[in-house]
Amino acid sequence: MASDRWTTSKESLAAPIRAMLVGIALSAMAACNAFTGDAYRTGPALIVFYRDTATIAAPDTVVRGEDFAVSIRTFGGGCTRETVRADVSVTGSLAEIKPLNRTRNASVCTSDLLYLEHNVRVRFNVAGRVVLRVIGEQSGPSTGGANWPAVLERSIVVR
Repeated sequence: MASDRWTTSKESLAAPIRAMLVGIALSAMAACNAFTGDAYRTGPALIVFYRDTATIAAPDTVVRGEDFAVSIRTFGGGCTRETVRADVSVTGSLAEIKPLNRTRNASVCTSDLLYLEHNVRVRFNVAGRVVLRVIGEQSGPSTGGANWPAVLERSIVVR
């Protein structure tokens, strides 16, 4: 008879403990966006940060019909720590480059500044002066802490 009471008592303790552990696990899962698939978002890179602008590294002169390298150094840090890609679209004498970074969805992020490098290949099939247009976002005192659209341009010559 004593063993029956012990089993009953042991079972009655196991159920609340199990319920508590399940509650803790569910709370942790709800708090962590990784389980919902929304842990990260992809968005335009930060190309103007306060008074600093991203750098666009490209040759001053290129050959018509040949690919050349363009490197864009964007701003990151905090919850933005990696590049995703840079979309490139060339129409006539204009190349639009849209660098995209990955940002972790979190309520707390580090307070650091990183530079994130985007490397692309571009080709112009026209000769003359052409424009590399980088489209991203800006942040600073004038934006009130929110990110706003931004555009940077660099001219090069195609021979």
